[in-house]
Formats: sequence, structure tokens, C-alpha cells
Amino acid sequence: MRASGSDGTLDLTVARNGIINGTYHPEFGARFIPVIGGRQGDHVWLEFGFSGRPRVGETIASSGAISGSTWGRNPLDFETNPA
Repeated sequence: MRASGSDGTLDLTVARNGIINGTYHPEFGARFIPVIGGRQGDHVWLEFGFSGRPRVGETIASSGAISGSTWGRNPLDFETNPA
């Protein structure tokens, strides 16, 4: 995952019912950030962190890549590339 010039690893599991669980590991630093969300068709929403922020609205391409943007006080755009 690349967000505003910062790299990291996003590990997600998508259940058959569309529930998403995972973690985001920033490139620098040992901590991880929990991720929850949901999927419906090629649309996805994710929430990063314990407080459920920032929230991201995304689209999944046929390749499995996810691109999207956060909203709120400090919006950022990001894209992922499947491993």
C-alpha cells in the first residue's frame, strides 16, 4: 500500500459474506494498525485504527489492486498492489 508517499504492507482477509479484517504495517516502525471493513461487488470500505479512523472508500480492480481516498480532516489518496 502506498499512501501520500509512504509505503507499508496491508494484509486483508475477505470473508464470503464481505466482512474484511486485517492489519496495516507501516514501512517504518514496528507497530501495526488494525483494519476492518466490508466489500460489496467491486466497492470496499476500510477503517484504520482502533477508533475507526480514517475511513476509506475504494474500488477493487480485476487484478486485485485497491485504490481509494480517505475523507475527513487529513484526506489522502492511496493505492495497493497485490503481492
